[in-house]
Amino acid sequence: MTAATVPGGDGTASNERFDDETARRWFETLLEMRRMAEARPEEAKRAAEFAAHAAGLLSRGVLGWAAEALGLLYSDDEARRPPVEEARDVIATTVRLGLPVMQPSAKYALASALVALNAGQVDPLLRPSQPGRRGVRPFDTAVAELRMLMWVRWQHGLGRRVGHAEADLLRELNAPPAAILTLDAIKKWRTELPKIFGEEYVARALDRAERLGRVEAAKQAGVPEAEAASFGDDPEGLFWAASNTPQSLDAVKALRRRGKGWDR
Repeated sequence: MTAATVPGGDGTASNERFDDETARRWFETLLEMRRMAEARPEEAKRAAEFAAHAAGLLSRGVLGWAAEALGLLYSDDEARRPPVEEARDVIATTVRLGLPVMQPSAKYALASALVALNAGQVDPLLRPSQPGRRGVRPFDTAVAELRMLMWVRWQHGLGRRVGHAEADLLRELNAPPAAILTLDAIKKWRTELPKIFGEEYVARALDRAERLGRVEAAKQAGVPEAEAASFGDDPEGLFWAASNTPQSLDAVKALRRRGKGWDR
């Protein structure tokens, strides 16, 4: 069976769906291949090759709807080749979630680009973008900028005005011998960073930082179950925000100086 023979499917990204019974049959096939490999070791490689193919079809048939909802799988792949930056974001987000890369153009471009490296060729997917103003460590600098914006939002969650928090941030970052940083530069971060991390990722990071501030403010006010009230719909958000939001201006300044990485 192939994706094109799935009941109700025509092989396109948006229609590759397994009904419950088809999914059960495919899963039983995987178990059968494992049993065969254990019973006949000489057949293990052939069984593994078939099982790997079947697992890919099963994951797409069962989880394709989730990938579509997250923007990681869409049906107009041939009609609209995504820009390199978008393909990278699809691959990175998919891998970070523990899913196989389902979008055909992204999957095959990545496989081809990795093999091309063995011949000394760097395809566009793996070729660094121009660093622009961020110097020799552009990604680390972008990470630091996003975390500094998170500090501002965390302060806002604690009850401060955004403008006051930004003023403190500027004062700390512009302390000698640092270069002069302006409020306009910080505003540019808000428009530039989504081009690197993706709009949804940046929005979620800032939202989590602000929620963290609201949790801490609620706890100080004696509000019970503050975590559940702010992060009930985002179970991982509290730990992530606490791990990645700078908790002091000294920490913010260190980020600017070192371009420190983080747990994405």
